[in-house]
Amino acid sequence: MTASRAEGDELLQRLRDFHSDYFPPHQQRFQDLVAQGQHPKTLFIGCSDSRLVPYLLTGAGPGELFIVRNVGALVPVRPCVEAGWLTLHGWYYVIEDGEVQVFDARRGDFVPASRADHSGTGPYQPYVEYDGEIIGD
Repeated sequence: MTASRAEGDELLQRLRDFHSDYFPPHQQRFQDLVAQGQHPKTLFIGCSDSRLVPYLLTGAGPGELFIVRNVGALVPVRPCVEAGWLTLHGWYYVIEDGEVQVFDARRGDFVPASRADHSGTGPYQPYVEYDGEIIGD
């Protein structure tokens, strides 16, 4: 065997590339995040699909997104939206087209971001829970 295991380890090489290529020009940003802490204004709840890369889709940098990944991008969080404490954006990424579609609550459908009027905000229809069942208008 002519190459060591470490040299043939693709993941290890990517870690090395990050340290040698990406980190140096962004070092100050990382140091600021340590000194000042993180204060992202956006919580990105996305599917755990490996093809979905939130930082690439949004153009965000380190410290700009707080990311939660789960199966099906399940979101609890509707009473908070209706109370105005939380703004919810519904997105659907069409992988083969490279287009994010945003949910238009008024239309009740997804619209390509390239043609949308907004980034996928409500208004949302109010609901009432009765014995665990959600009853809409």
